[in-house]
Amino acid sequence: MTNIMICEVRISWFGWQNNMRDQKLLPEFQNYLLSRGLVPEKNIPFYALWASRFLSFGNRNENLSLDIRIEQFLKEMETKKKLADWQLRQAEEAVRMYTAQFLSGNNKTVSPNNGIMGRFYLSSSDCFLGLPIE
Repeated sequence: MTNIMICEVRISWFGWQNNMRDQKLLPEFQNYLLSRGLVPEKNIPFYALWASRFLSFGNRNENLSLDIRIEQFLKEMETKKKLADWQLRQAEEAVRMYTAQFLSGNNKTVSPNNGIMGRFYLSSSDCFLGLPIE
């Protein structure tokens, strides 16, 4: 007989937002965005979240070129996560800023498996919480 434990997780918007700041997803990328004023400060953790989700996606699709990985990532977000248009635009902007500006277009540094970009954090199973990301 297998024991199964069912857990219900309730996350308040305030607690989740503070948790994102505490975890500091892709801290170097967040500092880059902040120091250059590229996005509003309140949005920086979300840009890091999109970039980290892209890196996770990239781990499963390393054989694809960078452009194809970005395209496929955005398609997956659109079809599986049912994001609003503005969320898709924000995800694309975050991924492009990360790959083209922060990494200076060096495609070899896009995969977390090569250990070049420093640390990043993903939630367990990298699930999408469906929370507003403005």
